[in-house]
Amino acid sequence: MNTPFTGEERAKFLKTYYELLEKSQDLGHEIVGYEGNAPDSIITESDNLNAELSEMRDEYVKCVPVLPISRCPYTNQAVYHSIDHYGLDGLWWDSQVPLRPVEVLPSTFFMVNGAVKLGKIEQAPIIVKPGPEAPYVVPEILELPQFKAVISQIRVGNHVAYPIFYFIEDWEKAVEPMNNWGTNYWQFLDADGKLRYYEYGGYVEEIDPDYSDEPVVEEDDDDYTEYTFDFYLEKWVKQGKLLWIAPDDPSFMLKTGTSGCPYLNLEGSHEFSVIYDGEATEPLEEEI
Repeated sequence: MNTPFTGEERAKFLKTYYELLEKSQDLGHEIVGYEGNAPDSIITESDNLNAELSEMRDEYVKCVPVLPISRCPYTNQAVYHSIDHYGLDGLWWDSQVPLRPVEVLPSTFFMVNGAVKLGKIEQAPIIVKPGPEAPYVVPEILELPQFKAVISQIRVGNHVAYPIFYFIEDWEKAVEPMNNWGTNYWQFLDADGKLRYYEYGGYVEEIDPDYSDEPVVEEDDDDYTEYTFDFYLEKWVKQGKLLWIAPDDPSFMLKTGTSGCPYLNLEGSHEFSVIYDGEATEPLEEEI
């Protein structure tokens, strides 16, 4: 059962977690320095710390908020999805080992990506890849007749995020999705209820859910679609391929057409930012 933490609870949790993580890493380096002869007391302390961190990761997954974010254009079903909307310092945003629950999504859901217009960046010892600052679509997907997308807006701490959900009408004509928003893979439940991971352009691996380790995939660069990004959304809205939800609309009503659409020609970098410890580590250019 999902019991979302409050902002205060989350802040306290992350402070403790990152302090313990730093201590665990320091102990790990110390153990390596002993070259196989580390005292039992240090090894025990390290094991206890790792066990505590593992329990905290499980707790985070149970407490990360699950919010209504989008709506399916085919069924009109509201789409709930997990997101740590308190800030980019949350473990949900860790691009290497994102801590997210298994999502309960409509059968028409295909993939989600997004953009984040950055405000003051929070400090955290994780690599965050929130996307560019301006929202975009993937033409190679939206050009296909079986797909539509929906863009919405949500506050994430000091930032403004633009989730873009893609929906499919005919799964027999499915193509390869891109990686989940902010991560280095996408995941799905197969017909047997097994959680599997797939890296965009990689090879499917069957892996038991393990939030402490990065999913392992093999590269296979010859068997995937080369996707591009289009930041000029007007034509997709005009064609009815990109629908939109007005910011702060509690009903999440789907809208079409360019009249009143707030997502056209938004300012912001077209570069995909990489954030670490409170700073963007790659320059944010104004044009892609």
